[in-house]
Amino acid sequence: MHIKLFIIFELIILYLCFYEILMNDSIKYVLKLWIKQLKVFD
Repeated sequence: MHIKLFIIFELIILYLCFYEILMNDSIKYVLKLWIKQLKVFD
């Protein structure tokens, strides 16, 4: 039982780290697109 809880906890941490990386990448991508749009308006 204790080991199962530990494994679940580890999986949650891994998932959160992975999610953070994905979000950071998409935010960078969106910012790049947004900057391109601004340059077009200039």
